[in-house]
Amino acid sequence: MRIRHLLAGAAAGLCLASTSGFAAQTLVGNMTVSATVVGACTMATPVGLSFGTAVTSIPTAGVPEATTGKFTVVCGAAGVPVNVTLGTGLNAGGGTQRKLIAGANTLNYELYSDAARTVPWLSTGTGVAVPATSTSGVGVAQNVYGKLLGGATTVYPASGAYTDTVVVTVTY
Repeated sequence: MRIRHLLAGAAAGLCLASTSGFAAQTLVGNMTVSATVVGACTMATPVGLSFGTAVTSIPTAGVPEATTGKFTVVCGAAGVPVNVTLGTGLNAGGGTQRKLIAGANTLNYELYSDAARTVPWLSTGTGVAVPATSTSGVGVAQNVYGKLLGGATTVYPASGAYTDTVVVTVTY
């Protein structure tokens, strides 16, 4: 019987010894936390460009010029490079030339990025680089200048409301 108590005591001791050998363990690891800020931009509704209502003739020299249209690009992050192209319009004339239309009648015009109207605004390719904002959320206004194009002789357009729609594409 004594051996039986001795074996029972030894077994209990082993159980206690084995539970004390399983002390809590701690594992430590690193988790990466990151955020990416995308330079999202928006464009305010473009202000249209009007050649006026009293155009009766378009001479070869001194062609009437339009009032200035414009659009504003606002980016959420500072320093976002912005590039803008202006589509050829619904009545494209080829190259940089666009067409205003009133029924079957058309008037040729071009759009420019400079007030002197020497740098045509392209509808494809690199377009015009709009200066990046130096402050987040601040808009950059870009003017659009237009010019009606005359021919070899004075043109007397038919009466009507001539219109066109040009798509402004902002790439950033």
